[in-house]
Parts: sequence; C-alpha cells; structure tokens
Amino acid sequence: MTVEEFIQGNPNRYKTNPDFILRRISGEAVIVPVGGGGLISGVAYAIKSLKPECKVYGVQAEGAPSMYESFKNKKRTNLDHAVTFADGIAVKCPGELTYEMVNQYVDDIAL
Repeated sequence: MTVEEFIQGNPNRYKTNPDFILRRISGEAVIVPVGGGGLISGVAYAIKSLKPECKVYGVQAEGAPSMYESFKNKKRTNLDHAVTFADGIAVKCPGELTYEMVNQYVDDIAL
C-alpha cells in the first residue's frame, strides 16, 4: 500500500486546511523533531504537497537514532538499544509507513 492509498482510504482522519499551512511557511525550509516518525511524516507530506520546493529537515536525538540510521541506510534499521531521557522518542525501529513517508518526503535528517 502506498502512502497516497493509505491517506485516500482514511479521508476523514487526514484532513488539513492548506491555507493554514501555506500562511505559516514563509521560509525555504522547515525543521521537524523526529522520534518514531509520525509527526515528520505528516508535516513533510503536507508541506511537499502544498509547496514542493520547501525543504523538510528532521532532527533526532543521538541516543535513539533509528529513523536517522534508517534514512541514511535506505532501509528500516533496528537498533539494539535507544537511550534518551524522553522515553516517547526512544524508538528502536521506525514503523513501515512512517519510514516510507520519511523516505519519500523528507530531504535530510540530522542528529
């Protein structure tokens, strides 16, 4: 299943107001925090759909770099451990859908 098929299959769950987003994109790039990839997936999809030339960059904690490693390796990467004081971002392996969306819509990820 592609990202587009997933979103089209859930039309009431994935609604946003394009004007709301476009009015707030004033620069050339957006920086988004990354944990499991859910937030950056949605933000990157919306921004690239509305303003494709806008760059989307992710930042991830060094102690839990599962999406960073997956993005760099071009395949989902499972970490042995994830260490951070913020347990909500201590993700050892990104989900299939979030990885697919990040890989498709995000320009780069840094630690």
